[in-house]
Amino acid sequence: ASPDPEEMAMNARISQLAPGAQDLSGKISLKELGAVIEKAKMLITVDSVPLHLASALKKPTVAIFGPTCEENWGPYRNPKSRVVTLPMTC
Repeated sequence: ASPDPEEMAMNARISQLAPGAQDLSGKISLKELGAVIEKAKMLITVDSVPLHLASALKKPTVAIFGPTCEENWGPYRNPKSRVVTLPMTC
């Protein structure tokens, strides 16, 4: 996530609901994010850069989609990924 205070606060609230989750939003670089994902056992993420890094690394991933189209932007050629989506408008 970006270092935006509102986004970081939202991520902190979400990670409190997931025991063992690590909230690194605004704390690491893109290269460091790639290294963290490479070492991770699994990634749960929204449609964002971490999803696409995990797909490239073929890591087990759960991708949560809202108004964006998972068919266009979902995990690319990653058999270890699953998409969770709820059809909604923007």
